Amino acid sequence: MVRFQAILKLPAHPVRTGQARGGLPGKAITFILCPLTPPIPLERDGARSGHPVEEGWGMRIRPIAERDREKLYSILVETQVFTREEIEVAMELIDIVLKDPNQEDYRIDCMAKDEDQAIGYVCYGPVPMTQGTFDLYWIVVDPRSQGQGVGSKLLHFLEGVVREQKGRMILIDTSSIPQYEKTQKFYFRHGFQEVARIPDYYHPGNDRITFCKKLS
Repeated sequence: MVRFQAILKLPAHPVRTGQARGGLPGKAITFILCPLTPPIPLERDGARSGHPVEEGWGMRIRPIAERDREKLYSILVETQVFTREEIEVAMELIDIVLKDPNQEDYRIDCMAKDEDQAIGYVCYGPVPMTQGTFDLYWIVVDPRSQGQGVGSKLLHFLEGVVREQKGRMILIDTSSIPQYEKTQKFYFRHGFQEVARIPDYYHPGNDRITFCKKLS
């Protein structure tokens, strides 16, 4: 696997290029070495019990647990959007978080319902060598729960976490191919703007699009 060059700050756990800026286009909604400043620590006070999404909705957002791994893998496969390589990258990130919950490079929170079963998740983390910039790596929703606002609520939750950590902006990379049009519309609808595009980045005819949302 290709890994980052030594001139960059390496995360506590080596990652594949698909997990970081400019990686695989699978970082998308599926309904579908020394930093200038230290990375912002992801505070988890009170997070273990989960956050009710809204009164009467019957769902909550909580940190990932070992029991979620098999379910999240099933969700990634059942969306029928991701390639095998993209699913492998997603599972590698899941395993990093489960094996070392104290690392600060990645965080995963799940939307849970029905006896605490995960129906989606969001994966994100602070960008090294920045002040208050966060990468959104994945938002994935169980196909059976799509159309219920789960992705929007996960994104809203992420924005709240970033604000709590005094974050300034959230970045997300995605693909320009047709199956990601819903993804692009989702980000536009939630206040993200296209700030960069590299033609033919993933392969000829498939651009890398970077979306950004600055938080007030």
